[in-house]
Amino acid sequence: MKYLKNSIVVVFFIIATIGYSQNNESNKKLLQHVLLFQWSEGHNVNTKAEILKLFKGLPNKIAGLESFEILEVTASSGNFDSVLTFQFSSEEALITYEEHPDHLRVKKIAPPLISGFAQYDYWK
Repeated sequence: MKYLKNSIVVVFFIIATIGYSQNNESNKKLLQHVLLFQWSEGHNVNTKAEILKLFKGLPNKIAGLESFEILEVTASSGNFDSVLTFQFSSEEALITYEEHPDHLRVKKIAPPLISGFAQYDYWK
């Protein structure tokens, strides 16, 4: 009987630990990095396409960049045209992104194409 009680306690402990572990994983917050672009009138569409292609390739190149999405804005109080959303597992992953050669390339070629820009980060 004592063996049965101990076994039940061990099984209960294992189930509770697994449940706690799964809840912790589902509650893990990600760093949201949001960029808003207003493309300048008459911008070079080929350069814009290159910029977006560079961004699209980053999830496969940066550990901790969990997801990425490009959204085309239909209405904006700031006249923004595109929203890029990134989800990072850590601040270190965001720093890796900021220092990545593809991101540095974007920072070099994008300014002439952009007439408005905003950026914000938050944990979710």
